Amino acid sequence: MSHATLSARLPTTIIALCISVLMQTVAYGQDSQQAAGISIGQSQEEDAQPASEEALSATAQPRAESRPRYEYSTLGDPLVEGVPIKSELVSEYEGTYWYDLAKPVGWLQVVQQIPGDRVASNKTVPCTAWLVAKDVVLTAWHCMPGLLKDDRDLGYEWVDASVTFLHDETSNRPERYTVSGVLESDPALDYALLTLAIKDGQTAPGDKYGIIRVLKSRLDGDRSYLNGGTRKRPRYIIHHPHGFFKMILKDATCREFVSQPESHFMLHQCDTRGGSSGAPVLAFQRTEEGKILDQIAVGLHVRGIDGGLSSSAQYNRAIRIDKIVAKSRLLRSIACEVDGFNQEDVFCPDIYFPRPEVIYFERDSSELGTYARFKLDLFVRALNEQNFFERNDLGRYEHCPLEIFGHVEQQDGLSSLYANGLSLRLAQTVRTYLAGKGVPQDMMTVEYRGIEEPVTSSAIPWRNLLNRRVEVFVSRISC
Repeated sequence: MSHATLSARLPTTIIALCISVLMQTVAYGQDSQQAAGISIGQSQEEDAQPASEEALSATAQPRAESRPRYEYSTLGDPLVEGVPIKSELVSEYEGTYWYDLAKPVGWLQVVQQIPGDRVASNKTVPCTAWLVAKDVVLTAWHCMPGLLKDDRDLGYEWVDASVTFLHDETSNRPERYTVSGVLESDPALDYALLTLAIKDGQTAPGDKYGIIRVLKSRLDGDRSYLNGGTRKRPRYIIHHPHGFFKMILKDATCREFVSQPESHFMLHQCDTRGGSSGAPVLAFQRTEEGKILDQIAVGLHVRGIDGGLSSSAQYNRAIRIDKIVAKSRLLRSIACEVDGFNQEDVFCPDIYFPRPEVIYFERDSSELGTYARFKLDLFVRALNEQNFFERNDLGRYEHCPLEIFGHVEQQDGLSSLYANGLSLRLAQTVRTYLAGKGVPQDMMTVEYRGIEEPVTSSAIPWRNLLNRRVEVFVSRISC
């Protein structure tokens, strides 16, 4: 082939390849009924009439000009296939209350490959994630690290991930942060907390875009309405359907069925699509003073009907945030609480301590590496800057001890007794190092977890080492 012929064909080849990859990403439905192997049911309850527009009025309205529904004509209209999506572009609310509320929600991209067939199997799957701390996002476990059941069965593994904020029509400079690790995950509750890498000179996304708060208990006092014998609560949802621009649904169709107290599922009728998994379901109510409880998440969306809700008997599923908070060490320390006297009021503590630190170890080693020591040094410095170890007038510490948990990875032939002992030695190694840096011994507790709390399951050796870790948690609750 001549040089001229090659030059002529190269641009066409590149364009074809780009379109192929883009089509693959868009077509992939993260919200499928088979995600994480959990089937979708259908509600048999009668449909309730929506609340009046006056009852659900917002403090800010979109721009006055005509606001056409979202269309993506380049690759067809995946958001209007089946049932047209009811959500609106967040960019339509630029300069208003709602645009600011949506900033902590990001577009999660998870790169997946099959080991041994990485080139042919490579694909990127879209989801939604949102900031709960300055550099920690919450998303669905089946987005990462668990992946969809069908993909797990085919042998897919995640190899890279990132979260992009300001992925909307109004931003010329969306900002992407690489996912640096899995802080917590639970397949049963289908949630994962992911840490984001902050480059030198880069501002933590939570400091720039804000965070969304979570509730420690059910918001029993929030306003709901009765109609047709069915009790439902108004909600709103912010998501990236199909990995497209950020969208918001806050009209009267977005509502939650009141679930049983023991159930960890929240059934809701907020219309979603593939890529919406991991989105926050937020409280939409007014207090007696007229204030909307903004950025208070009550659910984590995990499952939706393919093509959208086409019947009043259908519903989507979220995991109740209070159930996740009860499981999560991080979220328990920063969660908001409902006022015991006024159920319409919520108290949210300030978040000023550093997030939990995770220290990784080499296989069959309990020695701290250079980078691990560097991370612990920064951790102690941050605590000292907040006067974490000061005592009150009674000579007691103002805060509870640091909680240090040791974990190890599953290995062939590894007994639970040995795993427990090894994870304890890892935790003790970290405690000894912190004590050498001035942390009082009586301000630290050590526990082992063995192989009981893995953050990822993988046949790839280096990925499995993510389970070989020590977590250092800071509790903000006074003792």
